[in-house]
Amino acid sequence: MTGKALGILEIGSIARGVVVADVVTKTAAVELIKVAPACPGKFIVIFGGEIGPVSAALAAGKAAGKGDVLGTFLAGNLHAGIFPALAGAVAPPAAGALGVIETYTAAAAINAADAAAKAADVQIVDIRLAYGLAGKAYVLMTGEVAGVQMAVAAAEKHVAEEGPVVGTAVISAPYKELWQKLL
Repeated sequence: MTGKALGILEIGSIARGVVVADVVTKTAAVELIKVAPACPGKFIVIFGGEIGPVSAALAAGKAAGKGDVLGTFLAGNLHAGIFPALAGAVAPPAAGALGVIETYTAAAAINAADAAAKAADVQIVDIRLAYGLAGKAYVLMTGEVAGVQMAVAAAEKHVAEEGPVVGTAVISAPYKELWQKLL
């Protein structure tokens, strides 16, 4: 991913969601990051790139979604570690503390991950969005214990401005096989 902007469209119809994904990619030079059904019976389109094309694609996708658009999200200047975590392209860490942030929405999870990565020296390892989670989302991160604690606290405070956080956890020395089972 060359850009630092991210757009999300949450659609209430799977069929309409596929149409929206097609419109998004035909409208502007953006990269699809995730396009998939999500619980409960929704469809999520996540894409990134430079802020101008992402903004244009978001507007076109919203128009194509008609009355089925449940929510939209646009964020610029995201931490570079967000994109690989969303794509599932981060290898499990060999060691380090484990931080978890659970949110009610996909947008809140991405905001939490961004706030965490900007607040402390942590690596965002995974961002799971709504798939098999009844619409909720969560973020996994690693780093030194103090950094993970600081990042989780900063993310929780940041996301609390949008709505409640479902839960957080910091495990200072997770079982060595836990990462492989989580990812």
